[in-house]
Amino acid sequence: MEHVSLPVFLWRYFTDPTLHPVELTNLISLPELLKKKANCTILLFPEATPTNGRGILCFTPALSTVPSTTKIFPVSLKYTPADITTPIPNTYIDFFWSLLSRPTHCIRVRIAEIIYNTDVGVRKVESFDSEDSSYTVEEEELCRVCERSSEALARIGRIKRLNLGIRDKIGFVKAWKGRNNLLD
Repeated sequence: MEHVSLPVFLWRYFTDPTLHPVELTNLISLPELLKKKANCTILLFPEATPTNGRGILCFTPALSTVPSTTKIFPVSLKYTPADITTPIPNTYIDFFWSLLSRPTHCIRVRIAEIIYNTDVGVRKVESFDSEDSSYTVEEEELCRVCERSSEALARIGRIKRLNLGIRDKIGFVKAWKGRNNLLD
């Protein structure tokens, strides 16, 4: 997991998704971060990339490393009007125009019931594909806390769960850029 500041998060929000962290020196395990920031609330984006709010991508297995005593609160944030969504790369002017041209915006916040990771110690999330250093599909399927959290988020957000991950989003962005003749 990569620990980032708010400015870095905002910058990454508007850049193309990647499979690997930019700097390997910023990596920290979730249990280490919880110990280091014991009195802080930690915000985790389990999809590892922003979405348009119309579907939930597959969660990364990072959530499965949370200690069993840690409370997990799935939170759904939805903008109204619904046309204010995560911009596709290189459409930032349209996004900012939609965002700033209206006098008011509402954000609907819904919080699901507490979820605990009851699978701690059952397995480790350390194996990687040798080809591209990403988690294997089998491990993603074994992450029960990810499954429960994703289901809760879909329920409270009233949106569908998609069987798509980061690779699929990267492929979509490449196809969209190619279709629209945009440069990388």
